[in-house]
Amino acid sequence: MSQNQMNQENNTVSEGFAKFILDVKFGNIPKDLVSFIKVLTLKCIADMAAGAGMPHSRKLVNPVRERRLPGDVGVMTYGFKTSLWEGVFLNSFFAHAAELEDDAFFDADFNSTGPSWSITVIPLLLTFAERQRLSGKQLIEAIVAGLEIHRRSCLTHVAHRGVLLGQGSIGPVAGAAKALGLNREEILSAMGLAISGPDVQIVNYGYDGHFFESAMQTMHAMIAAEMAKNGLTGNPDLSRFLSLKYGDTSASSEKMLADLGTRWLCRDFWIKKYPASFGLHSTIDIMVELKNKHNINWKDIDTIEVFPANGMLCYVPKDVSSAVVSQYWVLAVAAVDGDVTIDHMTEDALVNPDYREVMARIRHTCPSGDNSIQQPLFSHKDSIKICMKNGLEYTGERQYPIGSPMEPLTDKQMKDLFAKFSAKMFSPQNCEKIAGMVLNLENLNDIDELMDLLTYRNVL
Repeated sequence: MSQNQMNQENNTVSEGFAKFILDVKFGNIPKDLVSFIKVLTLKCIADMAAGAGMPHSRKLVNPVRERRLPGDVGVMTYGFKTSLWEGVFLNSFFAHAAELEDDAFFDADFNSTGPSWSITVIPLLLTFAERQRLSGKQLIEAIVAGLEIHRRSCLTHVAHRGVLLGQGSIGPVAGAAKALGLNREEILSAMGLAISGPDVQIVNYGYDGHFFESAMQTMHAMIAAEMAKNGLTGNPDLSRFLSLKYGDTSASSEKMLADLGTRWLCRDFWIKKYPASFGLHSTIDIMVELKNKHNINWKDIDTIEVFPANGMLCYVPKDVSSAVVSQYWVLAVAAVDGDVTIDHMTEDALVNPDYREVMARIRHTCPSGDNSIQQPLFSHKDSIKICMKNGLEYTGERQYPIGSPMEPLTDKQMKDLFAKFSAKMFSPQNCEKIAGMVLNLENLNDIDELMDLLTYRNVL
């Protein structure tokens, strides 16, 4: 027996993951989970549509288009095809570029964990399904396999190493392996090749690099799966990798495998309603609630005192990429307009004098006394006090945002988010067609028409 085979035989976590990937069948996926995966996919398509129009996305598209690579897969909303790896990279970048990705932060027992998200698995599989001619049922199987393994492989705490999201290529490679029909040995090698995928670093938070790194995780996974299919080997010792890299914060084998196949962690994604860091959503919800409840006109506000659970996000943005992670910015636009939308994440919006004036009225104090992003999200409540010029004060507090499992969105609200964030890219008629196909995904023989709508019907 080779050293590679011995490593694989002794790897409990990867063996469990491989068995799960092989065993996932559409008929074994609970109906409520199928319904959730469809609306989550619809929301992710909206994330991709919104992100495709961001200025940092255009910077990536032009060089790829000019290379005139073989036309394997569509580049969403841009009206051209490119090779598989580049298509996966671009579509995954779009999914994150508007900071609309849906995340998860806790394990099955509601203990804080490292974060995980939807935007490295779903864009990869939508793109690959076009090339692979997957049926809708096969696509759902692959998404479930990828998201469930992603959630479990990301239970490790990573922030103390300067990382926002580590080991992020394991989940997408699981989905790609399912879509490719890899056997046990190939799946194990694919996970071994994916272990070395790039981390998403704290230092790139607020820069284009934040989106670039997550897209690189996705493309790395796609390459790893294809190379494993072609016989390239890798050591899938995930437990040892995590222990060496993150030390005592590594999730145990038992925790990663607990109730795998019966307790679906991929059902617990938190849904973003605003194009902004999740660390800002509770305070946005408070501001919107107070503004609507008391009919607040921003011109009558004297000061806004915000007490965020994490003060690292409190600064004046310098560009669009930093605006999506700026407490000052999102509170200012929410105070003026009662919402935070894609229209607020533009260069024109950033110089709007109304928003700038409100930002100047914001004061912040971090009640936890810790301005570090290493502090677990949602470990403290966020609160806001709005002091009016007439002496009235309005206060509110929240620990968890609307869209979290503690206050989940309905399927209708999810569909409304799709319509809201896709409106600039697709006509109302095409939005309706896209939603109809995704919500009927299990009955599609392939997704050719869906990808045609997403790629060609509106060209930037």
